Amino acid sequence: MPLLLSLRKVQKIKKQGYPVEIHKIVTQDNYILTTYRIPYGKNVTNKGAKRSPVLLAHGMSGHSDYFLSLGREHALPYYLVDRGFDVCLHALGVYDFPANVDYIVNKTNQKLFVIGHSQGNTCYFIMTSEKPEYNEKIKIGAVYGPSAMLRYIDYPIAVFLSYIVDTIEVSILLLFV
Repeated sequence: MPLLLSLRKVQKIKKQGYPVEIHKIVTQDNYILTTYRIPYGKNVTNKGAKRSPVLLAHGMSGHSDYFLSLGREHALPYYLVDRGFDVCLHALGVYDFPANVDYIVNKTNQKLFVIGHSQGNTCYFIMTSEKPEYNEKIKIGAVYGPSAMLRYIDYPIAVFLSYIVDTIEVSILLLFV
């Protein structure tokens, strides 16, 4: 199934007339990630020019295909590459964000922009707070629909969990340390 999903994503990008690269990134916990890179826009003449890298991070229960679903005229990745950015799309996980940041910074030799939605922002916040050295690798972090503050969500289970999160954290620490 993942191969079919990968092929569909690549086909979607190519169908819109854009180049796409598939990169395999190994995380600290030896998980192999697949990141999709759209290195330049459709009508670019200087394909070797240095472009600012952008990492797009999808939301909870999402998939990086969501960033492509509106097609060339309205989708954020195409908008960015047509304006001179180097765009990477990936799936999220505990070690994924730092691995993607390291890979992109090493590949482009530049700080990157991070654009996140929902859970993608939470992963970004965790990375930059738990590993403050990553703040030096980011130019700007743009967060849309951040899911970091749960106290004000009108969803009963989320509201309940937001009030007991400290208790859960202490319990986990006591059980597994």
